[in-house]
Order: sequence, then C-alpha cells, then structure tokens
Amino acid sequence: MKKSLCAFVFVLTLLSCVFAFGAVDAFTQETTQETTQETTVVQTVNNLAVTSSDAQSIALSWSSVENANGYEVYNVSDGNYTLIGDTAECGYTASSLTSGTLYSFSVRAYSDTDSGEKNYGSYSETVTYITTPSQVNIESVTPKVTTFTVKYTAVNCTGYELQYTSKDPEYSQGDHNSTIISSSSTSQKNTGLTAAKDYYVRIRAYVIVDGVQTNGEWSIIKKQCTTPEKVKISSISTPSEKSVKVNWGKNPAQGIKLNVRQTANSQKM
Repeated sequence: MKKSLCAFVFVLTLLSCVFAFGAVDAFTQETTQETTQETTVVQTVNNLAVTSSDAQSIALSWSSVENANGYEVYNVSDGNYTLIGDTAECGYTASSLTSGTLYSFSVRAYSDTDSGEKNYGSYSETVTYITTPSQVNIESVTPKVTTFTVKYTAVNCTGYELQYTSKDPEYSQGDHNSTIISSSSTSQKNTGLTAAKDYYVRIRAYVIVDGVQTNGEWSIIKKQCTTPEKVKISSISTPSEKSVKVNWGKNPAQGIKLNVRQTANSQKM
C-alpha cells in the first residue's frame, strides 16, 4: 500500500514538472517572438533623388525598403533634422519653399510594432537641390532717344540677366544683347540704342551655388519704342502769300507732325 502511494505521488510530481517546463518553454518562445518582432532591423533608404522642382517645391523619390510601413522625410540644415513629411509612398513633394534657396533632404524608413511605437532605420544620405528663382516682373520700360530704363520687381537671387533685341521679337534666332545685373538693383538703363525703333525686352533671375547656376523663368516680353530725335528745321520760306515751306533734316521717325501758328500782323502807328 505504501509503495503504491509513493508511486502515485511520484507520478503527480513528474507530471507537474512536465507541465511547468512546458509553460516556461511556451512563455520563452512567445517572448522571443515578440522581442524578435520588435527589434527587426529596418534597412536604410537608398537612391534618394530629386525628380522635379520649381520656385516653391522640390519633388523627391527613393527605392522601397522591405517590411517598411512608411517613410519620414526630413529637411536637413546645419546638422539638424526637421521632420517635414510622413508617407507610405516612395516619393514626396516638399512645398511652400523659398525661391532661389538651397535645400537638403534625408529620408528614413520605419516599421510599426505591436506596442504602437516605430522601429526606425538609419537616415539616408542627404540630397541637395536649389529651388528655381521666381519669375521677374517688368514694371515699366521708360524710353528716351537712344536709351531706355527697365524697372522690375526684386526676387531672391544671385543676379539678373536682361536681354533686348530689335530684330528677333520671339527670341528664336539668338540675335540679342545681354546684360548681367547685380541682385541689389531693381532697374537697368540701356544705352547706345537707335531713335524711333522698337525694342523687345525680357529679364530673368539666376542663383549660383557651388559654381552651379540655376536660372529662373524669363519674364513676359515687353515691347517699347525709343523716342524720336528732335526735328531740326533747316529753313523756312514763303513761296506765296498763302503758303509756307518748311525744310528739316533727315529723321528716322515714322512720321512728323508740323504745327503752324498764325500771328496777327503788327500795325504801324
């Protein structure tokens, strides 16, 4: 009887140990799986590049990362990373930027964990690009006989390029004059022109960073005619009592307007 009782107790003890070890093993496997899931390595984003840009935006693209749930886009300045976007796509457009300005960007991928936190990969290599300068607006073109002065709105840039021509209104033949203007100026006087002649004027801004020039869009072309030369009367004669003959030198104007004023004859006392 005592032997049977001891045997029964031994069996119960053995079963308890088996269940206990099984529970510990199951807990260990579950914990290992959760730990493995939370510490899955997220790869670094590759092939970050600029696909397009304008005065106020820069479009980016990159290669997808396996098991990534999303990507965070950062503006990088002086070693500081500022989050500007979060997307599930392999592309993002940074908007509301300043024209004619240098920007640097970096992207890092992340995966979501069961705890609700994000498991991040490393930051990608940065890509740097310049927004194009804004289009310059010509406010006025003031003509004189052999000059005209162009006034325009200022934009963020390194300088301006002004062009004018009298032969190629559409700027399709390359027959034009160019002038480089400082970024601090908002007007330009052009000299050595021909009187009473039509000229076509345009201007654009440009930015130079690290020796690379980025040009803005050309302004709308403005047409302006220079002022005619002053007519020089060479002689006046009276062929008859009812006619006056006026002679003047050669003038390139399209036409000449002659004003004649009649005065009363003086009477002798």
